[in-house]
Amino acid sequence: MNLKEAIKDYFTARPRAKKVLGIATAIAANFAMIGSGSAVLAVAAGSLVQAHEDKKRIRPDQLIDFFKEAIQDPNVRESLKEAVREGGTSVAVPVATAMNQLGASAPETSQFVDTMKSDLTVVMQELGILQEMISYYEIPDSRNRMINVWRLPPYLDDVMVIEDARNAVITSAAKQVREGENVVILGAPGSGKTTVLYAIWKELDEENDTALVWDTKDVARTHEKDGVILFSDDLPETKELAKAIVEKDIHGVVTTARDQDWSRLPIDLRRKFNPINLPNITDEVMTKIAKNHLDSQGITYAKAVLPTIVENARGSPIYVRYLVEEIRAEIRSGVISKLAVDRVKQAPKGMTDYVAGILARILFELDGTIYKPREGALPVIKTLLCLADLPNYETHEVHLNQMFFVLKQPSDSPGPFNAFKQYLSRDPRFFSLKFMHDTLADVLRGKVDHPVIGDIRMVAQEMGVSGRRDIESNALDEGWEHVKAEYEMDKAGGLEPLLAYAYFSAKNYNASRIDPIAVDLANQHLENPLSQALFALTGPITPDEIQTAHEEVIHKPPSRADAQKNSQPAPHAQSVAPKDLGKLIRERVKSAIAQKRDIELPEELMNIGELDISKIIDAAMKGEESAELEKLKEIGAAFDKKKKKSDRAAKDTGNGNES
Repeated sequence: MNLKEAIKDYFTARPRAKKVLGIATAIAANFAMIGSGSAVLAVAAGSLVQAHEDKKRIRPDQLIDFFKEAIQDPNVRESLKEAVREGGTSVAVPVATAMNQLGASAPETSQFVDTMKSDLTVVMQELGILQEMISYYEIPDSRNRMINVWRLPPYLDDVMVIEDARNAVITSAAKQVREGENVVILGAPGSGKTTVLYAIWKELDEENDTALVWDTKDVARTHEKDGVILFSDDLPETKELAKAIVEKDIHGVVTTARDQDWSRLPIDLRRKFNPINLPNITDEVMTKIAKNHLDSQGITYAKAVLPTIVENARGSPIYVRYLVEEIRAEIRSGVISKLAVDRVKQAPKGMTDYVAGILARILFELDGTIYKPREGALPVIKTLLCLADLPNYETHEVHLNQMFFVLKQPSDSPGPFNAFKQYLSRDPRFFSLKFMHDTLADVLRGKVDHPVIGDIRMVAQEMGVSGRRDIESNALDEGWEHVKAEYEMDKAGGLEPLLAYAYFSAKNYNASRIDPIAVDLANQHLENPLSQALFALTGPITPDEIQTAHEEVIHKPPSRADAQKNSQPAPHAQSVAPKDLGKLIRERVKSAIAQKRDIELPEELMNIGELDISKIIDAAMKGEESAELEKLKEIGAAFDKKKKKSDRAAKDTGNGNES
């Protein structure tokens, strides 16, 4: 039996087998039978096969250790390449998955894993099967990947408390999803749903293949056949996934939802899931959580601190996390040396007030009993309102920065913006920033009772939905120019930020917003997880197809009805009119009228060069009003008034009257 057959046979017989263990077993069987490889590997392989034949249980760590050693042997790497060459996709998929999982379970092998993955990419390019490797889900290559995606603290394993009630939830969820059911974990905001989701993932990942599912309509049932369990946080925010689950009767999904959001979902979708409600957290458990957080950060505290934190937290573990992280920062900066009860009593109570308190502290100042925005706070508030519009409240950091640049005045300091960014969750792989918790979106949308809400909602109303859409859309285009320029300066270092930007262009808008350059690079680097993430959303596309999409957007703007159907920002018709058309109009009017009549142009007309005429045309084509269009009307009215006055003066002068 050669390695190709060993790998295929193993997964045919064990469709739910852990890939890294399956590859290790296949290598062990193959090397023991053919007697190849180094002496150490041959002995290890022989012992594993013998244990299997004697029906002794082979521990997962034994197989991982074997694979860890095997991957460093050039003969093994060459054999794996040959196995993929002979077996095609059926062998390439489990081998590629094993590489990811080996990297996660044994980070010290990263050098050899990366070499192997690079070699496999060359083989898959030769075979023309790279596109077939693109899937609607991602096998995480490390625990940190899950932590980053789910906005959890890197020290979570050190502070997590799983009492009997939560352990029952985890056990029940794992059992049901192993049996092919869909499971949703329900709870109040901040009740620890995502932490429990992580605990379920850890439980299942011991013996099963697990993956992060993309929010795409292309979700299929391939994972069921391959024995992969899909994970997704916050079902109501993954609209494409939810639709695919109903239409294609997809199983093997674990997700979460807020109680209220769950009750508003379509009944057809809710019927596809087995709901499990999170129990309330007792004060005893909250005390342990608080103690673990304080101890993990090395914070010295007074005895009465723990019950005070528990009282303030109101059953929300995430409140404890952010409060303790804030206190740690104060200790490091020398503001305090030891945590006293008075410091905890000063903190807002409950997650909602805590998040609103962060906004109040950074962006507002108290004038008597009234909160007023600090100097330079308005562009930050507006930027956060724009981020709240985007799916999952997440976008590329360059896009977020560009929204702020568009909104700020020259005199505005970036200090408040950078200060608030410290509270956003960062995903290094996707170069993105995201709300640290959904509660921030609730605060910005006025769903809570706090003194700062009135000002925020007034700013939101002043901007209007279409105004925010314009800012988000224009910033996307301008941010792309920056990312592209950075790539041109440093092609190696700039590739991944560029691919990530293309991913968010597709995720938050649509495929027509991706530049053909990004698509070309993604096709050249199909082995890159960012390329695969992009194509998981769009399907395989070429630069020519994207160029065609661009032209359709430019020459066939969406109707008003189409724009209303699409809740995402409508594509910006970039080429309908040049952005400097306003300046051109101003110069021609000045030349044709002002110089001939020797009259002074009204101040409003002098400002026409500042208008983005393409926005006005966009709005007019959709039958919508816009702030830019209103300004243009004001300019026109002011010019008419000035012209009439000038005409009267010229007439009076012609009659010999001084005027």
